[in-house]
Amino acid sequence: MKIHIITEEKHPNLSASSIRLSLLIKSFNHAHFDTQINIIGHFQKGKLIEILKKVYLSLSISFRVKKGDIAFFYGAYSLPWTIILLKIRGIKVIFERTEFPHFMILSQTKTLTYLKEASSIISMRFSDAFITCTETLANYYSGKTKTNKNLIIPFLIQPELFNTDNIQKQKQIGYCGYMGNNKDGIFCLIDAFAKTSILYPEWTLKLMGGAEEDVITKIKQKIKQFNLQDKIILTGNIDHPTVIKNLKESSILALARPNTKQAQGGFPSKLGEYLATGTPVVVTPAGEIPKYLSDGLNAYIAKDFEPEAFSEKLIEIIQNYDKAKLIGIEGKKIALEFSYISVSSKIENFINNA
Repeated sequence: MKIHIITEEKHPNLSASSIRLSLLIKSFNHAHFDTQINIIGHFQKGKLIEILKKVYLSLSISFRVKKGDIAFFYGAYSLPWTIILLKIRGIKVIFERTEFPHFMILSQTKTLTYLKEASSIISMRFSDAFITCTETLANYYSGKTKTNKNLIIPFLIQPELFNTDNIQKQKQIGYCGYMGNNKDGIFCLIDAFAKTSILYPEWTLKLMGGAEEDVITKIKQKIKQFNLQDKIILTGNIDHPTVIKNLKESSILALARPNTKQAQGGFPSKLGEYLATGTPVVVTPAGEIPKYLSDGLNAYIAKDFEPEAFSEKLIEIIQNYDKAKLIGIEGKKIALEFSYISVSSKIENFINNA
């Protein structure tokens, strides 16, 4: 059986979505499925050739998938005729979405984006099964997909990347990800670090990732406000192997995710990588994180979403780092439950019974 992965997303790239797709493919292959990825691409305004190319690709894939194979749609897919033609031919269709539609999580949504998301939801009505990352999204999309067959995979990791032998730990708190749209509470994290730095000035905070220029400007202003220019490091966008190296060298990993609609539905894939390093992790109780992690057992969970509460957990780790290392080891055990190898049997059973 072959799984034809069909997506409008750019792949490969540095995004969490692209990394998850790469790990899904590894899981499919480990479960002995052949895979083929089909990038349909984006409509480009004013680019008639690109539009015609996309229409051609979306139609041709409808006839290239053989009976007995699977059409696996990754992310929002806005061209319903592909799914309709596949279903007419008796092809099994599976969707995967790991976020609410953009018009639910962004303060402003362009008309074209709204129409694409609406079209994607219409397309999902024809799905035979659905994969997502949280129960919240499974419940939301269940009414759209008209199927009760769903599989929840909060995150995926590649465990062989996280060997920490011969790694020299630094007095460094690490964060990685996109810092815009208040997705990960960067300003809360900086505030919390500023409070922590008063007591422990030898520690640094490394922020790995990018954002829009105006957001980066505000971040730099916040850093300057606390006079922490020599203690908070902005790396910008860096490649994934370098991110992992920096995560492994950090002594604490932090995610001050706010209580937003996006956080309520999604699950931060970076958290899986944090845990996989075996490093003590500090998080907020955002979304479904508390369903997998327990404060003081396998992670440190702030009592609320305020900088004071987050700083308390950072200080707790620093003051008793030997205990924190043991908690980090327990966190790694959780991460290994969601390695691409560990979940491959679940994926195989799910697809065979979809």
